[in-house]
Amino acid sequence: MSEKAPKIGVAKAETSETPLTQIENINAESSIKASFYLTKVAHMLLPQFVPDIGVTDEGNSFEREGFTYKTPENDGEEIELSEEVDKEIEKISETLDKVGLTPMRLDTFSGSYSAKDSSNVRYVRTFTPWEKIDSTPPTLELAYDEKRLEQHIKKSNTLSTQDKEVAMRYLQEIKQLYTEEQSLLEKTWRENLEDGAEELAEISNLLEQWEVPDALNALNLIITKDEALKSDLRESAKEARGRIFTLIRTLEQSSTVSKEQIKELWSRHDVLKCAVGAITHDRLEHR
Repeated sequence: MSEKAPKIGVAKAETSETPLTQIENINAESSIKASFYLTKVAHMLLPQFVPDIGVTDEGNSFEREGFTYKTPENDGEEIELSEEVDKEIEKISETLDKVGLTPMRLDTFSGSYSAKDSSNVRYVRTFTPWEKIDSTPPTLELAYDEKRLEQHIKKSNTLSTQDKEVAMRYLQEIKQLYTEEQSLLEKTWRENLEDGAEELAEISNLLEQWEVPDALNALNLIITKDEALKSDLRESAKEARGRIFTLIRTLEQSSTVSKEQIKELWSRHDVLKCAVGAITHDRLEHR
C-alpha cells in the first residue's frame, strides 16, 4: 500500500457567517490544506525560487524555511526596485508559469516576493489551488495547470523517484479536496436556492438602485440611437436588467417563493426594461 501524502493540522478560525456569506466561506480548511500541498510541489520543483512551507498562513505573516515574511497592510503597493531585482522577479514569474503554476500579482512586488538583493529573490506567497467562478450554479476552477505540472514532475531531472511519487500524491490530495469542495459548494447552492434568500436580496438591491426617480427619468430622456449607444448610464442599467431577469427566472424554480412575489418582481423588472428601451432604426423606443 502506497504511503499517503503527509497531512497538516489547520486551526479552525472563528467566523460569524450569515446565510449570504456561507457559500463564500465554504470549507475554508480544505482550501488551506490544498494551498499547502500546492506550495510544497512548487518548492520541490523550484527550490531556488520557492521556499519550503512548514506552517500555514496566520494573519499577515507566515514562516518559510525559518524566516518570517510579513505582508504590508497595503498589500500590492508599488515598491521601488532595482533593475536587477525587477528582472529576477520577471524571470521567476515566467518560470512558475512555465511549469503550470500561477503566481499572484505579477505586476507588484509587495507581499509576493522577498529579497535582500537580486541574488536572493524568492516567491514567498502560498499558491492558490482554485478559484470560485460566478455562475449558476457556482463552480470552482483549478488555479494551476494540472497536466503541465504533472509533466514537469515526471520529467524532472532533480527529483528522485521517491520525491516524484510524493509530489504526485500531493496533487492527488489537492484534486480530492477540490472534488469534495465542489460537491459541497453545489449542495449549499441548492439549499440556498430552496429558500431564495440570496436571489431575493440581490434583486432587491439592484431594483432599489434603479427605481429612484432620477435614474428612471435620466434613462427615459435618452431618445436617439446615438445617445443610447454612447450612454454609460443606459449600459449599466441594461446589465442590471439582464441580471434581474436571470435571477427571477431562477426564483421561478424555487419552492418557497410565491407566485405573487414572482409577479411583483416581473412588474418591477418591466419598469426598468421600459426605461432601458430598445433601439429601433435611429431611435430608442421606451416600451
